[in-house]
Amino acid sequence: MQKYKNILRLVILLVLFTAACSPESRYKVLSFIFDGVPEPDFSDNIAANDSVLTSDSTNILNIAENNKTKIFFHQPYLDKDCNSCHSNNNMGQKIKTQPELCYTCHENFEDEYAVIHGPVAGGYCTDCHDPHKSKFPELMLREGKDICLKCHDPQIVESDIHSLVEINDCVSCHNPHGEENPFLLKKGSCYVCHDNFSEKYKYLHGPVAGGFCNSCHDTHSSESEYKLLLTGQKLCYKCHTEKAVLGNENHEGIDDVNCTECHNPHGGDDKYLFN
Repeated sequence: MQKYKNILRLVILLVLFTAACSPESRYKVLSFIFDGVPEPDFSDNIAANDSVLTSDSTNILNIAENNKTKIFFHQPYLDKDCNSCHSNNNMGQKIKTQPELCYTCHENFEDEYAVIHGPVAGGYCTDCHDPHKSKFPELMLREGKDICLKCHDPQIVESDIHSLVEINDCVSCHNPHGEENPFLLKKGSCYVCHDNFSEKYKYLHGPVAGGFCNSCHDTHSSESEYKLLLTGQKLCYKCHTEKAVLGNENHEGIDDVNCTECHNPHGGDDKYLFN
């Protein structure tokens, strides 16, 4: 019996000793004695000189034992202010449903954009963001396009448009929360690959100036040249009135003529956008 008591005392001393060690050292000692000791992962222990508070209320922590690792914390979680999101009476229950809960601190995207991304509109913020901590910026659950492919068909990145874009992050072109167009394309996103016409011409065609490239071009499925939604004058008559165009004396006899034979659809050096 005394033998077992001595072993127990030794184990207790070892546990107390390892409590002051680094997570890696503590893991090595405890895993040598016990089975099933979890390998160290994220740590909530914060050294004041290691943390930097960012403007988006996310705290970045450089783990002392591995300077290559960063952990991003949601500020309420970092402050242990659980009651700002969770009920004090019912453990784990949120005080509001999403997205109202998130809009308590974050901007309401429904007030900012005409078109809202489905998960945002449905209040599924935590389908993309971890509410506590993450290895990725913005508390993302996954990195790059992997977060988008949770819901979107992987074949979308193999389309004839996306296959030409050497970008791993969909949000380089698409706004993940909302935009003014149904494709959630950011204004100017086409200029990631194409010429910026605002730098090329003195005058810009209205849709070009407004960043509404998809008013004329289908970015994915069109089989026409330049991926136009419609061909010939039909495309121009989406916005311009046919009667007014053909009624202009300068347009006499141009019924079947493509407008772009005379006008540049993107811009020009005069206000009539003549070629």
